[in-house]
Amino acid sequence: MRIAQIIDTLGIGGAEKLQLTFAREARAHGLTPTVISLGVSPGSPIPAQLQALGVHVVTYPARRLLN
Repeated sequence: MRIAQIIDTLGIGGAEKLQLTFAREARAHGLTPTVISLGVSPGSPIPAQLQALGVHVVTYPARRLLN
């Protein structure tokens, strides 16, 4: 089963760390997660950590969160 999750950014924070935990558990249960970030997070290790887990990471940068 494929799952897509949308998050505002993949900077370092609580929601982003929870995203890593969810992705790890989803992969362990045979799910295929995709994480969609609405903002670019330069210098953050989170996108690379997600990709190392086999998660497809997509960035759709928006000028503002409400876009």
